[in-house]
Amino acid sequence: MSTRIPECLVNAVVTGARHAPVDLGRLLKCSGLATFPPSATDREGISRLLRTLSRELDDDLFGLAPWRVPRGAFATMCLGAVHGGDLGSALRRLCRFYRLFPGLPVPRVIRHAQLASFVVELPMHQKYSQVLIEAALFVVQQFSGWLIGRPIPLHSLEFPHPAPPPGQDCRLISGVPKLFLRGRACLTFAADVLDAPVIRTERDLRTLLAEAPASLLLPIGPAPALAVQVRELLRRSLPDRLPSAEAIAARLILSPPTFRRRLHQEGTSYAAIRDTLLRELAVTALTEEGQTVRQVAARLGYSEPSAFRRAFRRWTGLSPNAFRPAPVRPVPEPRSA
Repeated sequence: MSTRIPECLVNAVVTGARHAPVDLGRLLKCSGLATFPPSATDREGISRLLRTLSRELDDDLFGLAPWRVPRGAFATMCLGAVHGGDLGSALRRLCRFYRLFPGLPVPRVIRHAQLASFVVELPMHQKYSQVLIEAALFVVQQFSGWLIGRPIPLHSLEFPHPAPPPGQDCRLISGVPKLFLRGRACLTFAADVLDAPVIRTERDLRTLLAEAPASLLLPIGPAPALAVQVRELLRRSLPDRLPSAEAIAARLILSPPTFRRRLHQEGTSYAAIRDTLLRELAVTALTEEGQTVRQVAARLGYSEPSAFRRAFRRWTGLSPNAFRPAPVRPVPEPRSA
């Protein structure tokens, strides 16, 4: 897996840093860069430079765009998207979030029979560099692939500007047809990708953002283990009735036999993951949160507390009430003589 950040993006960062309304010497000192411009292989140095630019300019786009996005907006958007359920919902949340900022281009998700597009309508009176637009589309593609745990093959890319001269194409995204003078920026991909479930958690997101922006400018890492994905999908379905193994397999685009075989290879099963999750949630609710048996039963999707009691006894060998810690009674003070 390559760890080299594309040269065109490094050049854009260097140009932006030199023209930004900041003290370049202090910027380099804050970034901890030994050399300037940084090497394309210095992902940490480039990330530090971008984070410092963002902080100095209070701009998530590092001063490279005709508009400003307040620092921290991207992280807030990611937090909403990671709870989107499936990729289509996550991308629609992204679009709604950025519509809150007046003057920003309006993003949309358009779904057709076989293809879907992530579209950004761009005002014709403003000038945009191909690097900026392609980097923005690349981050959307990378973040989307990260959410569902697998890369998203693209059908085509569209740009509002003319085709660059031969040899000057950005090539941040390669191997995909690029269409120019379209009056918009657009990623097009297979429509069924929108139905893929989001398998990442807030904990995963914290790790991603801690290493950003380099983590979004390089190939995505491997998907979590299948057992982790199943557990997260089950957790998100509560307090509704838990989906069957077949339903979870379908959401993960796996046949039931393949689904069972892969879980077996990981040393577990759908039933074991389900029961472990419910047991852990029940024990936490009873012992740490002080919820009643009826409240816990409803939280875990049981229609009757009696059904929850039977399941809890099967998991632990005890009833829910017997499992609770005994209340601590105050020791009476000795009477004074």
